[in-house]
Amino acid sequence: MSAAVLPAAAQAPADVKSRSPHGNLNLPCQNCHTSAAWKPIRAIPEFDHNKTRYPLRGLHQNVACMQCHTKLVFTDVGTRCADCHADIHRRQFGAQCEQCHTVKGWDVSIQAVQNHQNRFPLLGAHAMVDCQECHKGAATGQFTGLSTQCYSCHADTCQQTTNPNHAANQSVFPIAACQQCHGMDTWFNAKFDHSATGFPLTGAHATVACVQCHVNSNYNITNTACVSCHLKDFQGTTNPNHVALSFSQNCQQCHTTAAWNPATFDHSTVGFPLTMRMITRFSSAPSAIRKRGPLSSIRASRILSGTALIAINAIRRGEADKITR
Repeated sequence: MSAAVLPAAAQAPADVKSRSPHGNLNLPCQNCHTSAAWKPIRAIPEFDHNKTRYPLRGLHQNVACMQCHTKLVFTDVGTRCADCHADIHRRQFGAQCEQCHTVKGWDVSIQAVQNHQNRFPLLGAHAMVDCQECHKGAATGQFTGLSTQCYSCHADTCQQTTNPNHAANQSVFPIAACQQCHGMDTWFNAKFDHSATGFPLTGAHATVACVQCHVNSNYNITNTACVSCHLKDFQGTTNPNHVALSFSQNCQQCHTTAAWNPATFDHSTVGFPLTMRMITRFSSAPSAIRKRGPLSSIRASRILSGTALIAINAIRRGEADKITR
């Protein structure tokens, strides 16, 4: 039997070479394909991506070739994130995905969010909060144009605070000025500049709990006189008896904010300065004054002022050394 002869048209010229559908790719076919068929390609192609203009790093190393190279000409592919990945942030941050993300994954640390340093630096506890805690809706939420006021995120915390009650005293605790008392680390250990109210806290006042003065969450106190808080102390004092001797309620004439005792009184302010000479003279006064029992405020008022009466009775008790010189 003679051999069949192929038509001339079916015989390919010996000098014709097949063209690669991959374009200018100087690589043997068998590096990626098998002898069984063009597809599927080998599980691990012999191709060094590090020699290209886009080395594979991170999670890109485990991605199948065809997931990025959707076209047969492999050089016809973008190198920017958005060329392969949909922007679920809807271009709120532009096309610079690498400002927040890396090839290790989409999850980011707050420290990697560079834009946050411009308008609202993440300090203190804010640096540990997940993005979606503030940007509701996770990745599809609003990331630009949010209010930077504390209240915009912490309204519930403000409204639920009862010690002191913030909601009932908005004039004292305005929602736009949380930073006047609070820092970025925690809500506790809040600091309030009481001097801004016209009543600086000095001495023992600096250690008193707010609620001891601001009873029933009343933070709109306008009366700063001592007796407005210490009237019971004034009325209950017996040595000397403030009420019986008609002492002035200007407590600061004798007392300071450090403590009730020791108290000092400038006797010269009543026109009767006490001197050691006067006390010595009184010590040698007639027994009608020196040896009798304590003078009553009514009888003594006929001859002495109420403040002089205190000095006289002190001498009778043998306590002249306790009188302010």
